[in-house]
Amino acid sequence: MNKLKQPIFYLQWTLIAFSILAFILASIEGFKMSFDPSSSGFQEYLKLFTPYSILFAATFVVLTTHLAIERLGLMSDANNNSFKASNRTIWIQTVKEFLSELKEENPLMLKEFSKQLLVIHDYLFEKQYKIQTISDTKEFFDKFFKNRVQFYEEMNTKYMNIACYRDNRQSYSWDGFRYLIIVMVNADECYPKFIIDLRELYLKEVQEFSKSNIDPQAFELVYKEYIQRKLKGTDLK
Repeated sequence: MNKLKQPIFYLQWTLIAFSILAFILASIEGFKMSFDPSSSGFQEYLKLFTPYSILFAATFVVLTTHLAIERLGLMSDANNNSFKASNRTIWIQTVKEFLSELKEENPLMLKEFSKQLLVIHDYLFEKQYKIQTISDTKEFFDKFFKNRVQFYEEMNTKYMNIACYRDNRQSYSWDGFRYLIIVMVNADECYPKFIIDLRELYLKEVQEFSKSNIDPQAFELVYKEYIQRKLKGTDLK
């Protein structure tokens, strides 16, 4: 539809310009004729426009075609907006059901995601909820999550209790993040390495601030204490 609009727009104004010129030339010829108010005189006047009849007809056809395309475009936009609004409601309700799963370990990630649901949906809607290339993955990640990874990580309840890392491939918040992303997109229709590439982008941001806290021995010790406290039901942060 949009591909047709531009050439028809230019054709429309070209024909209008020629039609106006033809009308002016025919009118000038009409002024040269002697005044005859009879029916035959009027018919003679109209004959001056006969050579341009095809031009006038073509102009009329193109104008009505352009108006029809505009009307169809408006109808298509209205239908698309209606479909988008309906999908948005269903999508948000579905994601919110899964958001509750983050409450225990990632409560603030839950709040952050809740605030962005509308804009994330509208972004994914335009992509039909599919991420098709690594460039799309990076764009999606950078747009919505890159600057929040440290916040997600440091506000994770396990991190708040352990506060160190086993190695540079560890993340406390990645599992919760991945869980939600899979809910948000049509994972089966994304390219095969989508989650792998997304994980690499996520871990890269974690590594920026975790490298000073990597201590395998301290991690093992504190992690064991954390598990014991959790099993005993001791209050955790």
